[in-house]
Amino acid sequence: MQQYKNHPKAVFFVRNFIVGGLEKVLVSAVNILVNHGWEISIVWSGYVEKNHLWEDISPKVKQFFATKIWHLPLFAKPTNPLLKFFWYLISGILVYLNKYISPHIPDFDTYDYVIDFANGSSLVYRIPLHNKQKRIVWMHGAFSGFQSKKKFQRRKLFDYDKLVCLTEDFQSQFVQVYPQYKDKICHIYNPFNLTLPEIDEKEKLKAQQLQPFFLHVARIDTDKDIPTMIKAYAQFAYQTLSPTKLVFVGDGKQKDYFKKYVAKLGLTDKIIFNGLSSCPSAWMQQAKALILSSYKEGLPTVLIEGQIAKTLVVSCDCKEGPAEILKNGEAGLLFPVGDVERLAEILTDIDADTFDKEKYISLATDNLFRFGEAEFVKKFNALGKN
Repeated sequence: MQQYKNHPKAVFFVRNFIVGGLEKVLVSAVNILVNHGWEISIVWSGYVEKNHLWEDISPKVKQFFATKIWHLPLFAKPTNPLLKFFWYLISGILVYLNKYISPHIPDFDTYDYVIDFANGSSLVYRIPLHNKQKRIVWMHGAFSGFQSKKKFQRRKLFDYDKLVCLTEDFQSQFVQVYPQYKDKICHIYNPFNLTLPEIDEKEKLKAQQLQPFFLHVARIDTDKDIPTMIKAYAQFAYQTLSPTKLVFVGDGKQKDYFKKYVAKLGLTDKIIFNGLSSCPSAWMQQAKALILSSYKEGLPTVLIEGQIAKTLVVSCDCKEGPAEILKNGEAGLLFPVGDVERLAEILTDIDADTFDKEKYISLATDNLFRFGEAEFVKKFNALGKN
Protein backbone atom coordinates (compact mmCIF):
# COMPACT_ATOMS: atom_id res chain seq x y z
CA MET A 1 0.00 0.00 0.00
CA GLN A 2 1.24 3.48 -0.85
CA GLN A 3 2.64 5.33 2.16
CA TYR A 4 1.51 8.87 2.99
CA LYS A 5 2.83 11.39 5.46
CA ASN A 6 -0.52 11.92 7.16
CA HIS A 7 -3.41 9.55 7.88
CA PRO A 8 -4.58 6.62 5.75
CA LYS A 9 -7.46 7.60 3.46
CA ALA A 10 -10.51 5.90 1.96
CA VAL A 11 -13.28 7.14 -0.32
CA PHE A 12 -16.63 5.32 -0.31
CA PHE A 13 -18.78 5.40 -3.45
CA VAL A 14 -22.45 4.96 -2.49
CA ARG A 15 -25.31 4.90 -4.96
CA ASN A 16 -28.38 5.70 -2.82
CA PHE A 17 -29.04 6.60 0.81
CA ILE A 18 -32.37 6.06 2.57
CA VAL A 19 -33.21 4.47 5.96
CA GLY A 20 -32.13 0.84 5.98
CA GLY A 21 -29.62 -1.71 7.19
CA LEU A 22 -26.93 -0.89 4.63
CA GLU A 23 -27.18 2.81 5.45
CA LYS A 24 -26.81 2.12 9.17
CA VAL A 25 -23.69 0.08 8.49
CA LEU A 26 -22.22 2.84 6.30
CA VAL A 27 -22.74 5.52 8.95
CA SER A 28 -21.29 3.30 11.67
CA ALA A 29 -18.28 2.29 9.55
CA VAL A 30 -17.24 5.79 8.42
CA ASN A 31 -17.71 7.26 11.90
CA ILE A 32 -15.60 4.52 13.48
CA LEU A 33 -12.84 4.95 10.92
CA VAL A 34 -12.56 8.74 11.30
CA ASN A 35 -12.46 8.26 15.06
CA HIS A 36 -9.49 5.92 14.57
CA GLY A 37 -7.45 8.37 12.53
CA TRP A 38 -8.63 7.67 8.99
CA GLU A 39 -9.46 10.40 6.49
CA ILE A 40 -12.81 9.39 4.98
CA SER A 41 -14.83 10.75 2.06
CA ILE A 42 -18.17 9.67 0.57
CA VAL A 43 -19.22 10.15 -3.04
CA TRP A 44 -23.00 10.03 -3.51
CA SER A 45 -24.01 8.99 -7.03
CA GLY A 46 -27.75 8.43 -6.55
CA TYR A 47 -30.62 9.59 -4.37
CA VAL A 48 -29.69 10.93 -0.93
CA GLU A 49 -32.42 11.29 1.68
CA LYS A 50 -31.18 13.71 4.32
CA ASN A 51 -32.79 11.82 7.17
CA HIS A 52 -31.73 11.23 10.78
CA LEU A 53 -29.18 8.62 9.69
CA TRP A 54 -27.55 11.05 7.26
CA GLU A 55 -27.40 13.63 10.05
CA ASP A 56 -25.48 11.11 12.17
CA ILE A 57 -22.55 11.09 9.74
CA SER A 58 -19.52 12.66 11.44
CA PRO A 59 -18.68 16.20 10.27
CA LYS A 60 -15.13 14.89 9.81
CA VAL A 61 -16.38 12.87 6.82
CA LYS A 62 -16.12 14.78 3.54
CA GLN A 63 -19.06 14.41 1.16
CA PHE A 64 -19.26 14.91 -2.62
CA PHE A 65 -22.23 14.64 -4.99
CA ALA A 66 -21.69 13.12 -8.42
CA THR A 67 -24.39 15.19 -10.14
CA LYS A 68 -26.92 17.94 -9.47
CA ILE A 69 -29.81 15.62 -10.36
CA TRP A 70 -28.95 12.97 -7.79
CA HIS A 71 -32.59 12.94 -6.54
CA LEU A 72 -33.98 11.20 -9.62
CA PRO A 73 -33.10 7.49 -9.30
CA LEU A 74 -35.20 6.69 -6.24
CA PHE A 75 -38.36 8.52 -7.15
CA ALA A 76 -41.14 5.95 -6.83
CA LYS A 77 -40.24 3.23 -9.29
CA PRO A 78 -42.98 3.12 -11.96
CA THR A 79 -44.83 -0.09 -12.85
CA ASN A 80 -45.49 0.86 -16.46
CA PRO A 81 -42.86 -1.06 -18.54
CA LEU A 82 -41.92 1.95 -20.68
CA LEU A 83 -41.60 4.33 -17.72
CA LYS A 84 -39.70 1.65 -15.82
CA PHE A 85 -37.23 1.42 -18.71
CA PHE A 86 -36.54 5.17 -18.51
CA TRP A 87 -36.24 4.95 -14.71
CA TYR A 88 -33.45 2.38 -15.07
CA LEU A 89 -31.88 4.32 -17.92
CA ILE A 90 -31.63 7.54 -15.88
CA SER A 91 -30.37 5.62 -12.85
CA GLY A 92 -27.69 3.92 -14.95
CA ILE A 93 -26.55 7.18 -16.52
CA LEU A 94 -26.10 8.78 -13.11
CA VAL A 95 -24.07 5.83 -11.87
CA TYR A 96 -21.91 5.99 -15.00
CA LEU A 97 -21.01 9.55 -13.99
CA ASN A 98 -18.90 7.98 -11.22
CA LYS A 99 -16.24 7.54 -13.88
CA TYR A 100 -15.96 11.31 -14.23
CA ILE A 101 -16.34 12.46 -10.63
CA SER A 102 -12.89 11.39 -9.35
CA PRO A 103 -10.98 14.36 -10.88
CA HIS A 104 -13.24 16.70 -8.89
CA ILE A 105 -12.26 15.17 -5.54
CA PRO A 106 -9.28 17.07 -4.10
CA ASP A 107 -6.13 14.93 -4.03
CA PHE A 108 -8.00 11.88 -5.32
CA ASP A 109 -4.76 10.02 -6.07
CA THR A 110 -3.75 10.18 -2.40
CA TYR A 111 -6.57 7.86 -1.28
CA ASP A 112 -5.38 4.42 -0.22
CA TYR A 113 -8.72 2.70 -0.84
CA VAL A 114 -11.44 3.45 -3.39
CA ILE A 115 -14.50 1.51 -2.23
CA ASP A 116 -17.75 0.56 -3.94
CA PHE A 117 -19.82 0.10 -0.81
CA ALA A 118 -23.05 -1.15 -2.41
CA ASN A 119 -22.51 -4.59 -3.94
CA GLY A 120 -20.94 -3.31 -7.14
CA SER A 121 -23.76 -0.93 -8.09
CA SER A 122 -21.30 1.93 -8.67
CA LEU A 123 -18.88 1.81 -11.58
CA VAL A 124 -15.80 2.12 -9.39
CA TYR A 125 -14.06 -0.50 -11.51
CA ARG A 126 -14.06 2.00 -14.42
CA ILE A 127 -12.44 4.88 -12.52
CA PRO A 128 -8.75 5.38 -13.42
CA LEU A 129 -6.66 4.84 -10.28
CA HIS A 130 -3.06 5.39 -9.23
CA ASN A 131 -1.21 2.08 -9.56
CA LYS A 132 -0.87 1.67 -5.77
CA GLN A 133 -4.48 2.46 -4.87
CA LYS A 134 -6.70 -0.46 -3.82
CA ARG A 135 -10.03 -0.91 -5.63
CA ILE A 136 -12.50 -2.62 -3.26
CA VAL A 137 -16.10 -3.82 -3.52
CA TRP A 138 -18.21 -4.50 -0.42
CA MET A 139 -20.75 -7.33 -0.74
CA HIS A 140 -23.61 -7.01 1.78
CA GLY A 141 -25.85 -9.92 0.85
CA ALA A 142 -25.61 -13.69 0.89
CA PHE A 143 -23.48 -15.74 -1.49
CA SER A 144 -26.65 -16.95 -3.23
CA GLY A 145 -27.35 -13.31 -4.13
CA PHE A 146 -23.86 -12.99 -5.59
CA GLN A 147 -24.37 -16.16 -7.61
CA SER A 148 -27.73 -14.95 -8.92
CA LYS A 149 -26.07 -11.95 -10.59
CA LYS A 150 -25.70 -12.16 -14.35
CA LYS A 151 -22.37 -13.41 -15.61
CA PHE A 152 -21.18 -10.01 -16.81
CA GLN A 153 -22.06 -8.48 -13.41
CA ARG A 154 -19.98 -11.08 -11.57
CA ARG A 155 -17.16 -10.69 -14.09
CA LYS A 156 -16.72 -6.99 -13.32
CA LEU A 157 -16.51 -7.73 -9.58
CA PHE A 158 -13.50 -9.96 -10.15
CA ASP A 159 -11.66 -6.91 -11.51
CA TYR A 160 -11.52 -5.39 -8.01
CA ASP A 161 -8.39 -5.83 -5.92
CA LYS A 162 -10.45 -7.06 -3.00
CA LEU A 163 -14.00 -8.31 -2.42
CA VAL A 164 -15.20 -7.77 1.16
CA CYS A 165 -18.05 -10.01 2.32
CA LEU A 166 -19.92 -10.11 5.63
CA THR A 167 -19.42 -13.69 6.76
CA GLU A 168 -16.96 -16.56 6.84
CA ASP A 169 -19.67 -18.69 5.23
CA PHE A 170 -19.83 -16.38 2.19
CA GLN A 171 -16.03 -16.45 1.92
CA SER A 172 -15.79 -20.24 2.11
CA GLN A 173 -18.54 -20.74 -0.50
CA PHE A 174 -16.86 -18.19 -2.77
CA VAL A 175 -13.47 -19.91 -2.53
CA GLN A 176 -15.06 -23.28 -3.24
CA VAL A 177 -16.72 -22.02 -6.44
CA TYR A 178 -13.98 -19.58 -7.53
CA PRO A 179 -10.70 -20.98 -6.16
CA GLN A 180 -8.69 -18.92 -8.65
CA TYR A 181 -9.84 -15.75 -6.86
CA LYS A 182 -9.31 -16.94 -3.27
CA ASP A 183 -6.70 -14.23 -2.60
CA LYS A 184 -9.16 -11.50 -3.58
CA ILE A 185 -11.81 -12.15 -0.93
CA CYS A 186 -11.91 -11.47 2.81
CA HIS A 187 -14.69 -11.06 5.34
CA ILE A 188 -15.30 -8.15 7.71
CA TYR A 189 -18.25 -8.20 10.07
CA ASN A 190 -20.43 -5.11 10.27
CA PRO A 191 -19.24 -3.01 13.24
CA PHE A 192 -21.38 -2.67 16.36
CA ASN A 193 -21.27 -0.61 19.50
CA LEU A 194 -21.30 -3.47 21.99
CA THR A 195 -22.64 -1.25 24.77
CA LEU A 196 -26.39 -1.54 25.27
CA PRO A 197 -28.02 1.70 24.03
CA GLU A 198 -29.90 3.89 26.48
CA ILE A 199 -33.31 2.34 27.07
CA ASP A 200 -36.40 4.41 26.28
CA GLU A 201 -38.55 4.18 29.43
CA LYS A 202 -41.82 4.59 27.50
CA GLU A 203 -40.93 1.68 25.22
CA LYS A 204 -39.82 -0.36 28.23
CA LEU A 205 -43.16 0.25 29.95
CA LYS A 206 -45.10 -0.76 26.81
CA ALA A 207 -43.11 -3.99 26.65
CA GLN A 208 -43.59 -4.75 30.34
CA GLN A 209 -47.36 -4.37 29.98
CA LEU A 210 -47.41 -7.18 27.39
CA GLN A 211 -45.26 -9.67 29.31
CA PRO A 212 -44.75 -12.57 28.97
CA PHE A 213 -44.01 -12.65 25.23
CA PHE A 214 -41.81 -13.97 22.45
CA LEU A 215 -40.43 -11.28 20.16
CA HIS A 216 -39.91 -10.91 16.41
CA VAL A 217 -38.07 -7.75 15.28
CA ALA A 218 -37.93 -7.30 11.50
CA ARG A 219 -39.80 -6.01 8.47
CA ILE A 220 -43.20 -7.68 8.01
CA ASP A 221 -42.31 -8.86 4.53
CA THR A 222 -42.06 -11.93 2.30
CA ASP A 223 -38.40 -12.79 2.89
CA LYS A 224 -38.86 -12.89 6.67
CA ASP A 225 -41.08 -16.00 6.46
CA ILE A 226 -43.76 -14.63 8.78
CA PRO A 227 -46.11 -17.61 8.12
CA THR A 228 -43.69 -20.05 9.79
CA MET A 229 -43.47 -17.79 12.83
CA ILE A 230 -47.26 -17.43 13.16
CA LYS A 231 -48.03 -21.12 12.51
CA ALA A 232 -45.43 -22.28 15.03
CA TYR A 233 -46.74 -19.88 17.65
CA ALA A 234 -50.34 -20.93 16.95
CA GLN A 235 -49.41 -24.59 17.44
CA PHE A 236 -47.62 -23.68 20.69
CA ALA A 237 -50.56 -21.59 21.93
CA TYR A 238 -53.25 -24.19 21.15
CA GLN A 239 -51.26 -27.04 22.72
CA THR A 240 -50.07 -25.31 25.90
CA LEU A 241 -52.77 -22.67 26.53
CA SER A 242 -49.88 -20.52 27.78
CA PRO A 243 -50.43 -16.81 28.46
CA THR A 244 -47.18 -16.01 26.61
CA LYS A 245 -47.87 -13.79 23.60
CA LEU A 246 -46.04 -13.19 20.32
CA VAL A 247 -45.10 -9.57 19.60
CA PHE A 248 -44.01 -8.28 16.20
CA VAL A 249 -41.92 -5.12 16.35
CA GLY A 250 -41.54 -3.71 12.86
CA ASP A 251 -43.60 -2.63 9.89
CA GLY A 252 -43.97 -3.69 6.29
CA LYS A 253 -46.23 -3.99 3.30
CA GLN A 254 -47.64 -7.35 4.44
CA LYS A 255 -48.65 -6.28 7.95
CA ASP A 256 -52.34 -5.81 7.18
CA TYR A 257 -52.50 -9.17 5.41
CA PHE A 258 -51.05 -10.99 8.41
CA LYS A 259 -53.27 -9.14 10.88
CA LYS A 260 -56.28 -10.52 8.97
CA TYR A 261 -54.67 -13.97 8.93
CA VAL A 262 -54.16 -13.84 12.70
CA ALA A 263 -57.79 -12.77 13.18
CA LYS A 264 -58.95 -15.86 11.22
CA LEU A 265 -56.89 -17.99 13.60
CA GLY A 266 -58.65 -16.39 16.57
CA LEU A 267 -55.36 -15.15 18.01
CA THR A 268 -55.77 -11.38 17.80
CA ASP A 269 -55.37 -11.04 21.57
CA LYS A 270 -52.24 -13.25 21.59
CA ILE A 271 -50.32 -12.07 18.49
CA ILE A 272 -49.58 -8.35 18.73
CA PHE A 273 -48.39 -6.17 15.84
CA ASN A 274 -46.73 -3.30 17.69
CA GLY A 275 -45.34 -1.47 14.65
CA LEU A 276 -41.99 0.30 14.60
CA SER A 277 -40.17 1.03 17.84
CA SER A 278 -37.69 3.79 18.62
CA CYS A 279 -35.93 1.37 20.99
CA PRO A 280 -36.09 -2.33 19.98
CA SER A 281 -33.61 -3.14 22.76
CA ALA A 282 -36.26 -2.24 25.33
CA TRP A 283 -38.47 -4.97 23.89
CA MET A 284 -35.62 -7.46 23.62
CA GLN A 285 -34.76 -7.11 27.30
CA GLN A 286 -38.35 -7.93 28.32
CA ALA A 287 -38.84 -10.87 25.94
CA LYS A 288 -38.57 -14.56 26.75
CA ALA A 289 -36.72 -14.97 23.45
CA LEU A 290 -35.98 -13.07 20.27
CA ILE A 291 -36.84 -15.09 17.15
CA LEU A 292 -35.84 -14.78 13.49
CA SER A 293 -37.58 -16.90 10.84
CA SER A 294 -36.20 -15.61 7.51
CA TYR A 295 -35.73 -17.59 4.31
CA LYS A 296 -32.30 -16.01 3.82
CA GLU A 297 -30.06 -13.37 5.38
CA GLY A 298 -26.65 -11.77 4.96
CA LEU A 299 -25.48 -10.93 8.46
CA PRO A 300 -28.73 -10.47 10.43
CA THR A 301 -28.12 -7.44 12.62
CA VAL A 302 -31.08 -8.18 14.88
CA LEU A 303 -29.47 -11.36 16.24
CA ILE A 304 -26.39 -9.44 17.36
CA GLU A 305 -28.56 -6.70 18.88
CA GLY A 306 -30.41 -9.41 20.80
CA GLN A 307 -27.14 -10.79 22.14
CA ILE A 308 -26.04 -7.29 23.20
CA ALA A 309 -29.34 -7.01 25.11
CA LYS A 310 -28.55 -10.37 26.77
CA THR A 311 -31.69 -11.96 25.35
CA LEU A 312 -32.01 -15.62 24.39
CA VAL A 313 -31.85 -15.74 20.57
CA VAL A 314 -33.61 -18.27 18.34
CA SER A 315 -33.07 -18.32 14.58
CA CYS A 316 -33.75 -20.33 11.48
CA ASP A 317 -30.57 -21.91 10.15
CA CYS A 318 -30.71 -20.09 6.82
CA LYS A 319 -27.80 -19.17 4.58
CA GLU A 320 -25.93 -17.33 5.76
CA GLY A 321 -25.11 -15.62 9.05
CA PRO A 322 -27.32 -17.09 11.82
CA ALA A 323 -25.26 -20.23 12.50
CA GLU A 324 -22.08 -18.16 12.40
CA ILE A 325 -23.45 -15.59 14.87
CA LEU A 326 -24.92 -18.28 17.15
CA LYS A 327 -21.78 -20.46 17.07
CA ASN A 328 -23.62 -23.34 15.41
CA GLY A 329 -26.28 -23.47 18.08
CA GLU A 330 -24.07 -23.03 21.14
CA ALA A 331 -24.81 -19.30 21.59
CA GLY A 332 -28.48 -19.52 20.65
CA LEU A 333 -31.03 -21.98 19.30
CA LEU A 334 -31.30 -22.92 15.61
CA PHE A 335 -34.14 -24.58 13.69
CA PRO A 336 -34.42 -25.62 10.00
CA VAL A 337 -35.89 -22.99 7.66
CA GLY A 338 -39.69 -23.29 7.52
CA ASP A 339 -39.85 -26.06 10.15
CA VAL A 340 -43.04 -25.16 12.02
CA GLU A 341 -42.96 -28.28 14.20
CA ARG A 342 -39.42 -27.71 15.47
CA LEU A 343 -39.99 -24.03 16.16
CA ALA A 344 -43.17 -24.86 18.09
CA GLU A 345 -41.18 -27.36 20.19
CA ILE A 346 -38.55 -24.71 20.92
CA LEU A 347 -41.20 -22.19 21.98
CA THR A 348 -42.72 -24.81 24.29
CA ASP A 349 -39.35 -25.61 25.88
CA ILE A 350 -38.51 -21.92 26.38
CA ASP A 351 -41.90 -21.22 27.91
CA ALA A 352 -41.57 -24.18 30.26
CA ASP A 353 -38.01 -23.12 31.14
CA THR A 354 -36.74 -26.67 30.65
CA PHE A 355 -33.16 -25.79 29.73
CA ASP A 356 -30.35 -23.52 30.90
CA LYS A 357 -30.85 -20.42 28.75
CA GLU A 358 -28.14 -18.56 30.69
CA LYS A 359 -25.59 -20.94 29.16
CA TYR A 360 -26.52 -19.72 25.66
CA ILE A 361 -26.56 -16.07 26.70
CA SER A 362 -23.18 -16.35 28.43
CA LEU A 363 -21.47 -17.88 25.39
CA ALA A 364 -23.08 -15.28 23.12
CA THR A 365 -21.76 -12.47 25.32
CA ASP A 366 -18.26 -13.98 25.37
CA ASN A 367 -18.16 -13.97 21.55
CA LEU A 368 -19.56 -10.50 20.89
CA PHE A 369 -16.05 -9.06 20.48
CA ARG A 370 -16.12 -10.39 16.89
CA PHE A 371 -18.57 -7.63 15.98
CA GLY A 372 -16.95 -4.78 17.90
CA GLU A 373 -15.27 -1.61 16.67
CA ALA A 374 -11.74 -2.81 17.49
CA GLU A 375 -12.10 -5.95 15.38
CA PHE A 376 -13.61 -3.97 12.49
CA VAL A 377 -10.75 -1.45 12.45
CA LYS A 378 -8.17 -4.22 12.74
CA LYS A 379 -9.56 -6.02 9.67
CA PHE A 380 -10.05 -2.78 7.73
CA ASN A 381 -6.43 -1.81 8.36
CA ALA A 382 -5.36 -5.21 7.00
CA LEU A 383 -7.13 -4.77 3.63
CA GLY A 384 -3.95 -3.55 1.95
CA LYS A 385 -1.83 -6.35 3.41
CA ASN A 386 -3.72 -9.50 2.45
